[in-house]
Amino acid sequence: MAVFDITNACNLRCIYCCRGEYDRNKIKEPSRQEILDTIQQFVKNRSTFVVLQGGEPLIRKDIVPILKSVGEFRKTPGSHLFEDLKELLKLRVKPEEFQLKYKKTLIKNGLPVFYVTTNGMIDSEEIKQALIDGGFSVDISLDSVDPQVNRLTRIGIDFEKVVSTIDHFSDKLPVHLSCTVTEYNVDTLTQMLSFAKEHSCLSVKYSPVIMVGSRKENDEKFRDRYFEQLNRILDRFKNYQDDLFLNVKLYPHYLDCKAGREIYQRLSNTTNIVLEMHECAALHMIKEIYVDTNLDVYGCASMKGTKEAVIGNLHDMSLYEIWHSNTRKEMWKNLQKTHDLLCEYGGCVGAAFCQKIREQGMTNER
Repeated sequence: MAVFDITNACNLRCIYCCRGEYDRNKIKEPSRQEILDTIQQFVKNRSTFVVLQGGEPLIRKDIVPILKSVGEFRKTPGSHLFEDLKELLKLRVKPEEFQLKYKKTLIKNGLPVFYVTTNGMIDSEEIKQALIDGGFSVDISLDSVDPQVNRLTRIGIDFEKVVSTIDHFSDKLPVHLSCTVTEYNVDTLTQMLSFAKEHSCLSVKYSPVIMVGSRKENDEKFRDRYFEQLNRILDRFKNYQDDLFLNVKLYPHYLDCKAGREIYQRLSNTTNIVLEMHECAALHMIKEIYVDTNLDVYGCASMKGTKEAVIGNLHDMSLYEIWHSNTRKEMWKNLQKTHDLLCEYGGCVGAAFCQKIREQGMTNER
């Protein structure tokens, strides 16, 4: 999977965003040609999934011609992905088989699969048509169906506007609701099911906030409540399985407790679910590579902003050259040395590595 920040500008301030703050006077965006050249390299290096994000990608003034040009990279013009995924729901298969059939459906409709991740605050008929023509899937971030809860986590959100965008896109596009689970919204997760069905969304993704920082602190705040909500969701999901599927993320350490093992078993035996066990994807080309607005290349987004974590820049080298460089190989070795920090940083090797760099810098300053 290739993840590409095509702008650092955003119209929201989400409390958990790993992209960091940006100076409104220093908006950084690669040119349209740089974007297309970069995506062409993703395609040449056989990336199966390409995610365009930001910031807020749809905030770019030239986003429509970009989307139109990106869609031309697909081997299969247009797409029947929306209809095919709806047919997949009717098969009612368990997670392992569902994930396999889901991937086959994506491949059938042409590679690479293009995603746009958006907060739903930007909408137009032109954007919608460009997404349809390019065969895009759309991930719309929404943390709760309660407007007040969303305003706690997604600072600046206009809830009614996001709902309007969902309705506008979902009649012709595969729209996936992406819910980042925190202590603020964990008790409202069940309500997402009826909302998703009512607004013709294809799936709901529940993803606990990346465990950066003290795992113990994060767990104490919402882990047990997350399990409770997942049980309630599964109790009700049978009423929604003909209309949507779930993508549920768990952390491996959840299996250390009885409640975690029980919810894992329930999920494993429920049809129309993508069950995702979080694992570090840093510097695994077959899993993830991340490119920021400067065209700096990282192993993952959690490493962004740490200059020692940059493995190359696409202005200077091709993606192929960067991936096969000694810099990337040395970075891989260094990442393996951070395993002693994994408990503290929640299993995120990239975050652990960057924290170690910062600690070494502070030590050297002394």
